[in-house]
Amino acid sequence: MKKVFYAIREGFAICSRKGYKPGREKSNRLYTLPLWIGIPIARKIYQHESLCQMFDGHTQHAPIEIKSMLQDLIQSGQELNLPIPYLTELYKVAFKE
Repeated sequence: MKKVFYAIREGFAICSRKGYKPGREKSNRLYTLPLWIGIPIARKIYQHESLCQMFDGHTQHAPIEIKSMLQDLIQSGQELNLPIPYLTELYKVAFKE
């Protein structure tokens, strides 16, 4: 869970560098909290069966889009010369590359 938070924050850093403010979006605020608060809250939220089904459905029906989004984020991070080790690891693990 900690690595996922770090990967999300790397994505936020890329968005911020491009002029977007991801922390302003209510659904993103969880990932800006300190880990000791954010991780237990995320675990509690993601324990709900209906939410897990929603995420499973999205990941199973849109793997090409998810892969493309991650590739775009990684490419942007590299172009902006930002460190993105967690996004890169997430991509390699998720897509076995």
